Amino acid sequence: MAYYFLNIDDKIYLTIYPQNLPSYQLNTKCGAKKIAYTNASKYGQERDILVITRKAFIETVFHEKFSTITKEKQFLRDYLKLNDEH
Repeated sequence: MAYYFLNIDDKIYLTIYPQNLPSYQLNTKCGAKKIAYTNASKYGQERDILVITRKAFIETVFHEKFSTITKEKQFLRDYLKLNDEH
């Protein structure tokens, strides 16, 4: 997710079956918030739509807060470099 937020976009949209509690719990721990739901005709079954933002991901997973996007991105760069070294 850190790579995605650094190189692709500042939001990730997910669709999850409401009954899939493990997926809900995992994504909530990454900062996901429910923003809407789909109707049954589009996906076969109703699903909830969640979004994880870069800011929510950093605050929820790393317990860090930054005042600018530049600082958020630098934090993610440093995090990815640290993990590449191991």
